Amino acid sequence: MHRLAVAGRVPDLARVVGHRLAAAWMRTSRFADVVTLAGATLTLGPAAEAHFDRARAFHSTGGPGRRWPASSRP
Repeated sequence: MHRLAVAGRVPDLARVVGHRLAAAWMRTSRFADVVTLAGATLTLGPAAEAHFDRARAFHSTGGPGRRWPASSRP
């Protein structure tokens, strides 16, 4: 259903379905799939849920992320 929402350019449906699917996939450690899913959702425009899901998947795998420079760490 998410793929159809993206193909049909229906951002509201893609956001809702994508977020629910990402939550289920996070529970089964499908982190790379969550990143791909969130990226597809974001092609339709800004979506807080998709950014959250993608960041959560990146965090679970340890990257890729921005690191603080050694000189500016608190």
